[in-house]
Amino acid sequence: MNDDGVDFWYKENFRTSKKIFDAIYRIVGPAIYQRDTTMRDALPVEIRRAASLWLLVTGDSYRT
Repeated sequence: MNDDGVDFWYKENFRTSKKIFDAIYRIVGPAIYQRDTTMRDALPVEIRRAASLWLLVTGDSYRT
């Protein structure tokens, strides 16, 4: 996917450009980091960030 396609995808799904999305990640990334436990591995920060921001911009828990 080219840069225009990636930016379009971010704007469609997160209502922001990838550049702004990455800036938000740098701000909130350390706050949402979790360590692995003996019971399960923690989700990567990238997934937690994407899920958190998507929930904030859509208000939905899953896309249907």
